[in-house]
Amino acid sequence: MIEKVGKLYRWRGSYADRDFPREMGFEWKGKQWVTQSLYVVLRSQMHGERLAQALVHELREQLHNLEASESSSDVLADNIPSPRGREYFPYQSAGILHAATQLQKRHSHAIFDEQGLGKTIQAIGVANLLKLPIICVVCPASLRLNWCREIANWHTCGQTPLPILSGASHLPRDRSVVVSYDLAGKVLPKIKPDLLVVDEAHYIKNPQTKRAKAVLAAAAKIKTLWLSGTPLPNGRPIELYPLLRKTAWDVLDCATYGKFLRNWCQYYADQGTIVVTGVKNEEDLLLRLRASGWMTRRLKSEVYKQLPAKRHDLILLSADSNEVRRVLEQEKNFSADEIIEHGEPVGTALPEIRKEMGLAKMPQVAEYVRTLLDGGVEKVVVFGHHVAVTEGLTELLSAYGSVLINGAVPPIERQKRVDRFQTDPACRVIVANMQAGGTGFTLTKAHDVVLAEPSWVPGVNDQACDRCHRIGQTERVIIHYMCVERSLDAKILGSAARKRTHASITLDRSN
Repeated sequence: MIEKVGKLYRWRGSYADRDFPREMGFEWKGKQWVTQSLYVVLRSQMHGERLAQALVHELREQLHNLEASESSSDVLADNIPSPRGREYFPYQSAGILHAATQLQKRHSHAIFDEQGLGKTIQAIGVANLLKLPIICVVCPASLRLNWCREIANWHTCGQTPLPILSGASHLPRDRSVVVSYDLAGKVLPKIKPDLLVVDEAHYIKNPQTKRAKAVLAAAAKIKTLWLSGTPLPNGRPIELYPLLRKTAWDVLDCATYGKFLRNWCQYYADQGTIVVTGVKNEEDLLLRLRASGWMTRRLKSEVYKQLPAKRHDLILLSADSNEVRRVLEQEKNFSADEIIEHGEPVGTALPEIRKEMGLAKMPQVAEYVRTLLDGGVEKVVVFGHHVAVTEGLTELLSAYGSVLINGAVPPIERQKRVDRFQTDPACRVIVANMQAGGTGFTLTKAHDVVLAEPSWVPGVNDQACDRCHRIGQTERVIIHYMCVERSLDAKILGSAARKRTHASITLDRSN
């Protein structure tokens, strides 16, 4: 028997049933079993069965109140430390407060906000609020340097972070580190951070991989935040089973793989092999994850009034490949300050060097676009300058139905490809030359623009990005400037960003 006493639910059963409330999640306080969690009550009443419709209504009410508090613009962020001159959006402050509270209770929390709402900053804000000086971030390789930059910009209680680019020797014990999934298995067993942040958490969908085992083992010992823009990747919750099994099994009652399949997945058996085709009981699934406090999830449409129309992100790419290092050596013959002051010099080898840089960073640009698409972004517009770069990117992104617009494509065919991008869900990437695709076309189906070879003339970049930021666009546009660290691109575009005074320019904010 369960009765409500104020804000608490109290278990009143026989002595013989004393183990049951503990298993359900009740806490022993004041010589009685109590809980504040409505989900614990529901689970104990239903004995693991699917939630009854009469109780789902009450759960929805609790969820509605929770969502209102998470997105409220009235939330005060005075108690959340932030560096001087930087401040959180109101919904980010609410998300930080909620995530920090839940992290203290459950040891593990997921921030599954839609792409572009600032999950990175919220994760660092949680560390600031809980005064956690050492953060370890596990993320795709293409995001390592950007995570380091954001930690350096936003973390208030730690030293400058270190990106782990290769190997795992001489690891620091007193500063934050950022490591790729490929190196996670080597690094995580050797460090003891105060907070583990797993970005693009759907990367551990295969529990048999070394990186999944390493991350899940570390998460069992360390406070962990899981970040992703896609709580149900590809509509198949089975891809999150390893994560849910380790961190939210009590919420979903998924102690076994078979039970998880039966409760939440559409599937069939093919010659002894289980083939998962989709999700079932989706509303029930998300209600449990949200109302239990395990997951925070906001959409752009819910907080759009707090967002600027456009956001500019400077994305730093690694200089650890031989091709990139060779081009950087050639760039040393030119001064970024001179170019900023007097413009690009004429009659030099610089145009050819810039082409070589575009080719050298092309694999990293393609990997970054893949990360966006796999992380929840539906469509991406990629702008380049050189023919070899745009053609190469189109080929590297062919798995996403990429189409190309450049000077060799006839005008009528260009429009056909634009129409396909605008109407065909299978066509998720359009790669365009700045000149051929930077004017005249409407590409409002995309909210993310990747400048693979950004121009040093801001107006050229703005004109290209306005293919997305124009009448018909329903969401804010995020512009990603792809620059190798310490390159002329990074220095010149960084200087231009600092000189901008328009309120919507926030180059120092990222996901």
